[in-house]
Amino acid sequence: MKQLRHLFVLVGHWLLGGMILLLVCLLTLLSRRPRQTLIWGSTPIINNRYWSEAMKAAGYRSQTLMRTFYSRINTGTDYDLYFADLVPAWLRVPGLHHWIERGTVLLYVLRQARIVHLSYDGMALG
Repeated sequence: MKQLRHLFVLVGHWLLGGMILLLVCLLTLLSRRPRQTLIWGSTPIINNRYWSEAMKAAGYRSQTLMRTFYSRINTGTDYDLYFADLVPAWLRVPGLHHWIERGTVLLYVLRQARIVHLSYDGMALG
């Protein structure tokens, strides 16, 4: 019984993830806006902040987008945006938050970013 429940949850997560990815791709294809922003993320290393600030000083639109921050070396104000900032309150569904957060971050990046600078963690897909 426990294995069957686990299988249903796993299949449900894959189906939901696939639907969110399809929706994100469709919305991105329908968007005709030029993407101008340089996005730095999602591992909260301090270099991302300084690179972003340097690019802003050079005249580019640049922002940091982090999954979280490391409280021993960073503060919450070191970065511009966090994944949770992009999810509206009405979309925060317990149990599905992980998928919804990743989908909204992916949509945001696809709609806003001209270039994404990230480490090997995969940003919203990792």
